[in-house]
Amino acid sequence: MDNIEKYPLYGPLEINALGSNYESFLEAGKTEIKNLWDKKHQSEHNVDGYEMIRYLAKGSFGKVVLVRNKVDDGYHAMKVLEKEHIVKKNQLPHLKGEINVLRCVNFPFTMYLQH
Repeated sequence: MDNIEKYPLYGPLEINALGSNYESFLEAGKTEIKNLWDKKHQSEHNVDGYEMIRYLAKGSFGKVVLVRNKVDDGYHAMKVLEKEHIVKKNQLPHLKGEINVLRCVNFPFTMYLQH
């Protein structure tokens, strides 16, 4: 995934530094989201690069697992889905929509797709 600059976790958001005014800031955000939404993405990461620590939650289509990145020791939540169940229930379009939304989220208190 491209390195998308996320907004800071704390402190004021300098809107004027990002554009001449609030409207241009919003327009730049719309453009960024459209570009991310339309862009095809193939991750270079795979499950072999992570060590499973423990299960965090279970849902209808899979589980959320706490994992540790073997390269940088960072901790992440990984969603593990059952492909057969998703295809059988015709949920693939919804899954693609969820992936796109998580790729586009840029807010410090919201989960986003990192890899």
